[in-house]
Amino acid sequence: MKFASPLLLVFLLLFPLCLSAVEYSEGQIRLVLHPETGRFSLYLLEEGARRPQALFSDQDPRTSFLSVMLDDRVYKMGDAFAFKIRFDENRPAFIFESSFMTVTQEFSFFGGTGASGAHGVKMDITLENLGRWNRNEALICLIDKNAGY
Repeated sequence: MKFASPLLLVFLLLFPLCLSAVEYSEGQIRLVLHPETGRFSLYLLEEGARRPQALFSDQDPRTSFLSVMLDDRVYKMGDAFAFKIRFDENRPAFIFESSFMTVTQEFSFFGGTGASGAHGVKMDITLENLGRWNRNEALICLIDKNAGY
């Protein structure tokens, strides 16, 4: 019987670490990014609460997503094989790259007037056409609302 090489064994032990979510917190808000799927979850950290309150459905982060429509064809970010997912470790952002377009989804915290810490998250989405021709483009962002909110 053959055994796996030590390098393969190290990869298999470290692989689950690559799939873990990345959390950012500021003020009352916790943002959780899932680099393997290009999805995110958002939570409210209420004072005295035992656990954070999900602001939209977090049972399965795949039910909330970003899609781009190009010339009547819809590409669901994270599921479309034409787009590769890259997680930007320097900032909370996903970069979805294809041969014809780059879609950047960047998150930043914000607070209200006189607020101590963040009370929300702003999402900036940039579409960069890499082709030589103009396209009809549309952006679709679906948020699966949490039943508790």
